[in-house]
Amino acid sequence: MRKTHSAESTAASTDNTSLVDRLSVSVDPAPASIILCQASAAARVQQLLSVDVRPAMFSEFEAANLVKTREITILVDANVACSPDFCRFAAVLTVASAVKVVAFQTPLLDDSTGRFEIEDAIRKTPVLPGKSDFSSVARAILTPNMASLAAQAEGRDQIIDLLAEVDAMIAPGLEKALAAALGSTAAAVKSKVAAARRQHHFERQADLIDVGGAMVRIRKGECFEVVSHGVYGEVAKTIAGFSAEISEQLTFFNAAGKPVSVKYLITGEGPVGPLHEIQVSPAELFELDWTRKSWGTEAPLPVRNTTTAEFLRVALEHEARKNATKTAVYTTVGWHTIDGEPVYLHSGGGISAAGDISVRMQLPDRLQAVNFPPAATSGRRKVVEAMLAIAKARIAAPILAAVFRAVLMLADDQVDSLYLLGSPGSGKSSILGTMMQWFGSKFASGHGNAKPPGSFEATANALRTLANAAGSMIFGVDDAAPQDNVKARDILIDKIETVGRSHANKSSRSRLTRDSTLQEDAPPRGLLVVTGEEFFVRTPSLKARFFRIEIGRDDVDFAALTAVQDFGNDGHLAAAMADFIRWLIEKGADGEAQRIEVPNVPRAGQMVGTLVWAANNIGKWLLDRGEFSDQEAKDFVAKVRSGIVDAARRSYCDDYVAPGEAFMQQLRTAISCGSATKSHDWGSTGTPSCPLVAYIDSANNVAYVICNQAFLVVSSLNRNGGEYQQPTNAVVVKNLIKEGFIINPSTSRGTAHLRRTINGQMVNVWMMPLWKFKGYDSEKTLPDVVQAAPEPVQGSLPLAS
Repeated sequence: MRKTHSAESTAASTDNTSLVDRLSVSVDPAPASIILCQASAAARVQQLLSVDVRPAMFSEFEAANLVKTREITILVDANVACSPDFCRFAAVLTVASAVKVVAFQTPLLDDSTGRFEIEDAIRKTPVLPGKSDFSSVARAILTPNMASLAAQAEGRDQIIDLLAEVDAMIAPGLEKALAAALGSTAAAVKSKVAAARRQHHFERQADLIDVGGAMVRIRKGECFEVVSHGVYGEVAKTIAGFSAEISEQLTFFNAAGKPVSVKYLITGEGPVGPLHEIQVSPAELFELDWTRKSWGTEAPLPVRNTTTAEFLRVALEHEARKNATKTAVYTTVGWHTIDGEPVYLHSGGGISAAGDISVRMQLPDRLQAVNFPPAATSGRRKVVEAMLAIAKARIAAPILAAVFRAVLMLADDQVDSLYLLGSPGSGKSSILGTMMQWFGSKFASGHGNAKPPGSFEATANALRTLANAAGSMIFGVDDAAPQDNVKARDILIDKIETVGRSHANKSSRSRLTRDSTLQEDAPPRGLLVVTGEEFFVRTPSLKARFFRIEIGRDDVDFAALTAVQDFGNDGHLAAAMADFIRWLIEKGADGEAQRIEVPNVPRAGQMVGTLVWAANNIGKWLLDRGEFSDQEAKDFVAKVRSGIVDAARRSYCDDYVAPGEAFMQQLRTAISCGSATKSHDWGSTGTPSCPLVAYIDSANNVAYVICNQAFLVVSSLNRNGGEYQQPTNAVVVKNLIKEGFIINPSTSRGTAHLRRTINGQMVNVWMMPLWKFKGYDSEKTLPDVVQAAPEPVQGSLPLAS
């Protein structure tokens, strides 16, 4: 039986032992009597009472363990006592236990009288009503504390929350008491209690989401429903005939490791079954038709308006914040920095110092083939030497070095480009496919079927984008074939020069965003290899940036090439490259690239130096892996180096013509073909009908070139079908001085010409070394000059044989 307050008062008056002294605390799950206290005050109360006090969370789980306790004393402050959770806790215990509640402010400050005040408060506090439910307990607790709680803002909110939980029979009386304490009206308090009651209803239903006052429910596997205007009890209306959820939030990172976009991975279920997985950007969720664009009629929308779209968006994003996983997605292959460590990414994940790692990739279809199998543990030397045997050394050596040079961009990211030049059937496309198979076996199929990522059918911008995604690998663009008409040929040349210059300068086409800020730069990141039947490059400076490799029909050993293709198809080439990548991460690049000058081959030094550096690293890798002895590594590097230098002499810059020399070639051509006769005459008596371009002082081995006349005849030649793109006159003069064509300029006037009288005319002339003017290869090959008189140069120019 529960003790009544009167019985307890009687017991307290007849027993000299205080109530607190008579309470004993047990550690059993259901002690005979217990004192429960807030955790923040338990230590202080225990010190004052000199008894054991149990900190409590006042949860229904605790209540279930205490229902058989004979007497419970709860020490708690008013703010906690008037909360709905505490009242539910107390209501459960009053059914089977004697519960006393005393409200006090903690911490107690008066050490000398604190014990007496607590005992006195316990004696005066009425026992909670027997057979009580939640509402009766709430009224019993709230009534004595109403005034003090109403005086504080948080307390008023707490009373409203508690009134929203009690039943309609008890609430009105308490609402009036609260209105009186607040100096407000019962109607105003009633309105606040109704709003809180509605909110509590929806909070108890975990599947409801508040969307601007309307409640949206997601029934998984069925549909989206909306409960309009937050009125609970109203019949739900279907706003979408399907269910969906954001399973993942994908953050896409560029080659520089910066996040560039976000997309949601959405799965769903419609009336006829599961819906296929889609990716939708956050901005697309605001559109009305995103479901129709992605799922069509499989995901019907009974109501199609902006409100529907907003309901769907908020409901999906609300659930995503709780359940969706966040995943980093990379859209480019090659070297990246992840968590401060270098990682080589490919379609199957990443290669790092810790081994193979799982990385989410989303690549263009043409780069899906970039994939490395488990790293080779043997046979590395076999595939390297097989690659070196596919053709003559001047072809195979730079090709092999270029493959590994691409991966060495981890240490040095500046590279030039290769141009494989050959007639149909020479094997150039098959060689490109084999180069690509070092980065994935599917870049070629069978024998000779190359599938490089680039194609001249694509636009220049598309090639730029692919070149950025293809990092630290061979970026092949196959088959620059002759075109039937001039327009198609010009388009092809423009593509080659655009992509080639982008690679040479490591630059991209910069664009502005809508708010006039620069977009993220996306320069090429791989080593460009172009194949073609002609050398479709017009600009002299760009010609110098291509390492051109000419492949004849008799230069390739097709049996050896077939053997390497078999290695590639079986994944052995990619496995060897995977091991080289791991070695590079472990050891770092061996040495640094140094310029290696090739005699009489301008601007070849940088490219030759980087390819020889790549050969050094191949040798060091095979040496460290135990497949080369020290002498074998040196012999290998020497052989590859010799082939690279030979290729440079033959191909790399043979067609490169320095700007000054290009102008002089045009001048010689104009004189030889008679174009010099198409300018005006000097007009003086006895002057030949053709113009005077220069005269030769054989005694002093110099030529005096008339400046204006030289410009006129070169321009005339090119107006009549020449391809030379003449720069401005000032640039021509600057290049002629730089290349040593003009000597003894008139530095006092700051000009490059001299004033001379020729045939009675005062003209500006350049003074040039005779051998440079005539175009001999070197000064040593000049024939003996015995003529003492100047030789006027008019319509023809005698060149040395």
